[in-house]
Amino acid sequence: MAVSSSDSRVISLLRFPLTFAVVMQHSMGTITTDIRWTSLSGLDLYSLLKSLCSGCMALIAVPAFFFISGYLFFGNVTTMDSSVYKAKMTTRLKSLLVPYLGWNLLTVPILLLVTYGEAMNGTRTMADFTDLLHNGRWTHIFWDFSSHDALYGNLWGMHLLKDSPVLSTFWYVRDLIIMCLLSPLVYWYVTRTRWVGFWALVVLFVLRLWPHMTLGPQSLFFVFGAYASLLGGSLTTSGATLRRAIYGVAAVLFVVVFSLLGNDTYHGFLLTPAFTLAGCYAVLNLGAFFAKRHPGFAFPQLLTKSSFFVYALHMQLALPLAFFLLKKLFSGAEHPLLLALQYLLTPCLIYAICLAAYVVMQKLTPRLLAVLNGSR
Repeated sequence: MAVSSSDSRVISLLRFPLTFAVVMQHSMGTITTDIRWTSLSGLDLYSLLKSLCSGCMALIAVPAFFFISGYLFFGNVTTMDSSVYKAKMTTRLKSLLVPYLGWNLLTVPILLLVTYGEAMNGTRTMADFTDLLHNGRWTHIFWDFSSHDALYGNLWGMHLLKDSPVLSTFWYVRDLIIMCLLSPLVYWYVTRTRWVGFWALVVLFVLRLWPHMTLGPQSLFFVFGAYASLLGGSLTTSGATLRRAIYGVAAVLFVVVFSLLGNDTYHGFLLTPAFTLAGCYAVLNLGAFFAKRHPGFAFPQLLTKSSFFVYALHMQLALPLAFFLLKKLFSGAEHPLLLALQYLLTPCLIYAICLAAYVVMQKLTPRLLAVLNGSR
């Protein structure tokens, strides 16, 4: 089924908030997990604020992007033959593969420059820079430049492999490319197993039963999006009762996961998949509800068109620059209110830096911007 205009509007409305959530997730820094719930101090509240925004709510963003990508990929697919597959791959070559290669290549000098700058201002040492220069996995920049196991294992002690290319946030783009390549298998699985297969994948995801491999479990949201497109025919959930149930489950899980400080504690880590799954469906349905209630609302075009660019640029360049500037501005600040203000300003400044770079490139290098932005 073709993507409806209402679904397209929902996706357009969610693009900026979800991108901002990704930026906020990476702005978290460290928190204390030794929260004294019976006598909360100012620093406890500061840690809870960061856990609330970056450690819990923001976790929905990347799964939602995977879901939307899967939904759009199969939006007009009635059969997966060679001609359809070729057409889809040709489009993704421009929108995913070329930006993936380009951004990772650009990240190499940016990473070296930022690391050198941090060594010069005392954030790191010169030994860190020379170690990166001589011992960095430079032949692995497109796949697993950094690689490690997750901090915690699942209920059976199995650990997930977490690795990323040199542009660390582009593990999502890498996994999305893999899922697009596997789209015939996804199509076969969805159409053959139907909702039985859907619930089987839900169990695998919620219980973190995932093999130790590069492709991460969040890529299953691409398949969930395929189910919505191929079997559901809509981005959102049909039936008011089911929507209310999703909202209720998501709200309860959010409270529990927040009280456990999300992925920063073992039990929070175990419950996070269930929350992100329910939360993803809740956000998509809330987006549709908002779009229906406010048909004339739209974010500025700059915010929607620049989302991929912001996602690509924010981690390796804008984030360390924003951290540096705000640490200078709030130098010596110890009061929890000032620390909270510094934290809340961080994603805003990161986003502003990225938008400024986007506008400059629009004027000076529009063709390069188009390539890096995947012709979006």
